[in-house]
Amino acid sequence: MSRPRILIAFAHPSWTETVDSLLRPHFDVVGRFSDGPKLLIESLRLQPDVIVTEVHTAHLHGFKVIRRLTAIGSKSRAVFVTIHAQPEIVNACMAAGATGYILKSQIAEHLIPAITAAINGETYIRV
Repeated sequence: MSRPRILIAFAHPSWTETVDSLLRPHFDVVGRFSDGPKLLIESLRLQPDVIVTEVHTAHLHGFKVIRRLTAIGSKSRAVFVTIHAQPEIVNACMAAGATGYILKSQIAEHLIPAITAAINGETYIRV
């Protein structure tokens, strides 16, 4: 059985490395990007099972990318990892089509469960 395919998009390389190191033992990381336009293009090309991103990626916010992907019928699920716990930001990301939302401070505990929930079509929010 093949492992779920994950695409990572974070503005800062240190977060990309952190997320990558947490995911590689469990999933196939098919791409790592730092800006929104590249995330949009590569998500369409690679068609990952789950996109793990933050709210603010360079040049185009992550939630806007997810909104566009959702609007065109992408099957990729999205999990946001962010510092923002404000309900309006959580709601905007979920309205855009995300299935998961966790805080960066809780990434070690909640990232794998959030991705697993996304793969199973479930919502996972921890703020």
